[in-house]
Amino acid sequence: MIRVFLLLPEVVEVEAAEVELPAPEEHHRKIPCTLSSDLFYRPAPGCSGGDVDPDLPELDPCEKNQAPVNNVDNLLHVPTISAEVNALKQYAANDHYEYGTAIINTGTTIIAQDPYSNNDPNDPGHVGISVPPVGDYLASAHTHPDHGAAPPSVKDLYNTMGNSKDYLTFQSSFVFSSNGTIYAFVVTDRNKAIAFLAAYPFASNTEDEGRIFNESSSVGKDFRDIYKNYMEGRLPTYSGNSQNDGMESAFARILEKYNSGINLAKTDSNGNLKPLQSTSFNYTIPASGGKTIIGYKAEPCP
Repeated sequence: MIRVFLLLPEVVEVEAAEVELPAPEEHHRKIPCTLSSDLFYRPAPGCSGGDVDPDLPELDPCEKNQAPVNNVDNLLHVPTISAEVNALKQYAANDHYEYGTAIINTGTTIIAQDPYSNNDPNDPGHVGISVPPVGDYLASAHTHPDHGAAPPSVKDLYNTMGNSKDYLTFQSSFVFSSNGTIYAFVVTDRNKAIAFLAAYPFASNTEDEGRIFNESSSVGKDFRDIYKNYMEGRLPTYSGNSQNDGMESAFARILEKYNSGINLAKTDSNGNLKPLQSTSFNYTIPASGGKTIIGYKAEPCP
């Protein structure tokens, strides 16, 4: 039995720094991949972690991520796991501990384990997910209680990439937050996710038990620069929570910029997952003497 460990992100204080990041890359259109009824089981090329056809031109982020996120959203709403999904929502809203589960395809149906926690009062923001030895591992899911950040942690990202490498059927890591939002790291290109994992190993690129990137690499510096701009008030909050906005915007930017093969998705007001895209804008910092920086914001795709 394999155990996957998940940590709840915490507020991380970092030193201020000016941000000078490149303008967003240009993208070109291609025809989206074709959906089929069995995408939970065998992702088509270019969809939900399948291999991407190298002869096709590059999609813009929303087009590229829409089909895999739709597949994962469908998985989230499968009737046979509705009881477990509802239990995770309740645990996220009302319980001090993290709870988790694995979502499995048995070959005939989609099932999920009854959500469980470690019940460790010294470590309530941590749960180990046991992957059953039978069936296809499709996704993990765990909660983030209200004593930590709502969005996924950096370790949640690395767990997603590791699972995409170890399990060819793995599609997503869900995070059920105490504020009612459900996030998902969605595998959009398995080979690119594995390449990112090799280029930016977990041990040398993270700190605080993996809750956040360190600044030893370009990806870590880019992430923290965006995060700092929200946490330290240089960019205005768009949701009312600077930490959530900083983490969402930092993830959206670096996952696109570094061609990671992963998209961060988030539920809308109807409970449907939408891919997040990174948008850039010029912003003049108030009371700064006219200083303008490049800001990045996570926005849901239409």
